[in-house]
Amino acid sequence: MTKIKDLEKAVAIDPNNIQLVHQLIALYDYDNEHQKTIKLIRQTLLSLDYKEKPQLVCSMYLNMAGILLKIDELEEALLNVNKAIGFNKKNAGSYHLKGVILQIMGERHNAMKAFEQAVYYNPNEAFYRGYMYLSQSLNKMRKAKEICVNGKADKNLSRAYFLEAKGLLDKCYILNPLNDAVNYNMGEICLFLDNPEMALSKFNEVKKPQVFTDIDYYRSKAKQKIAKKQNVIDFNKFRAIQLKDNCPEKSSFYTAP
Repeated sequence: MTKIKDLEKAVAIDPNNIQLVHQLIALYDYDNEHQKTIKLIRQTLLSLDYKEKPQLVCSMYLNMAGILLKIDELEEALLNVNKAIGFNKKNAGSYHLKGVILQIMGERHNAMKAFEQAVYYNPNEAFYRGYMYLSQSLNKMRKAKEICVNGKADKNLSRAYFLEAKGLLDKCYILNPLNDAVNYNMGEICLFLDNPEMALSKFNEVKKPQVFTDIDYYRSKAKQKIAKKQNVIDFNKFRAIQLKDNCPEKSSFYTAP
């Protein structure tokens, strides 16, 4: 608390000292003092020369967007991230944050485009690539599910979309194998591709299942499919034994190496 008060005094004396401002923003954010953060950013923006310091203006709007996202002010967050992009069109972080906001708002296609732009401006950042692959995969899954729900005859096309989605999630998994969203969606894909064992394994890797409202349903479905497969295997074994017992003259045929 003493450190915050000291920084507040320092910023009041020298509001143009951006290094101090960023430090105070970080402390406010750590203490969840969101309204204080917003007020400080607004005051800082009033004192900045937009033409001479566009990068700093961009960072301030980006900070504002991040804080607004935390308090679920999505429309305002999107407005501020777009302002940040206006001052620096090559900032990968701005496009990434825009993608996150749009994803939460349900605008998956536009979110995917934003994630792709983030990777375009910073292709070496694995964090950005992971989000892009996940977003692209979700769009492929959506197309596959639309075919299933609408009862369209082209099951091969639906399967092709699921396989494409799985390929993208495989890339995600390499970058971050502990990502719950990756494991959850991989489980869902494996279920649709009739691999319930792998599906159940992926669902069980999810560390925070409470975040995914359908996970218990999908787990149950995977277990049912596994049981059904086992019943078929057991029945086939039983039928083979019965056939051998009832047709001893053919037993040599069935047991021949």
